[in-house]
Amino acid sequence: MEGRRMVSWAFLLIAAVMAALPVRAQQQPVITDPGTAPPPPGYGPAPAPPPATAQPVAAAEPAPAPRQGRGLEYGGYLVFPIFVSGDERSIAPNVGFGIGLLGRLGWELEGGLTLEGHLGGQANVIEGSDATVNAGWIGGAVRYSFLGESALVPFLSAGLQFTVWSVTVCEEDAFGTTVCVDVSSEEATLGLHATAGLAYELSRELAFEGGVTFNYAFRGDAFYVNEPYVSPFVGLTLYY
Repeated sequence: MEGRRMVSWAFLLIAAVMAALPVRAQQQPVITDPGTAPPPPGYGPAPAPPPATAQPVAAAEPAPAPRQGRGLEYGGYLVFPIFVSGDERSIAPNVGFGIGLLGRLGWELEGGLTLEGHLGGQANVIEGSDATVNAGWIGGAVRYSFLGESALVPFLSAGLQFTVWSVTVCEEDAFGTTVCVDVSSEEATLGLHATAGLAYELSRELAFEGGVTFNYAFRGDAFYVNEPYVSPFVGLTLYY
């Protein structure tokens, strides 16, 4: 009887000790963001998402500024005039090879535009004789150069010119000396000219040029009909 009582007291004592121990609550992950899943058990807190990086924005390239004009231009050229009229009253059928010199003075403005003046002279052989048809002219024009990154620069120009014409005959005198005599009165004509050419810029200050000029001399005291002629040319231009 005494033994049963002691066993009962022992069970009561064990129950009281167990009741006195604190119950360890199971820890649950705290979810601070409803859209973020809880971290897997045993792996610690979920890593923070990488910060958003701004995408580089390509800067717009500025438009190229118009090229500044270089000021004065000095040009010198060899010209080779060829009369091309098909009219039977023209001097073209009787005029052959010609050569001349042309000087050009210009002022280059911004963007490829140039205002220029011309001064030149030429002589063409009259076939079957010792005579030449001579011309001296002064004129003006506007030139436009198609500027770019290349050293090759195409250009166009157009203008007016005032030309004085004459005929010279060269003969040997009694002493064997060749004497050239102007056998015609000097006659003037007004004309138009247009040029297409190509410049190769050897440097910023120097360019080699070549092209063709189309000339149109109006009829008058010098000619019975309008006289067209073309003049291939080559030369140099100095930019100062």
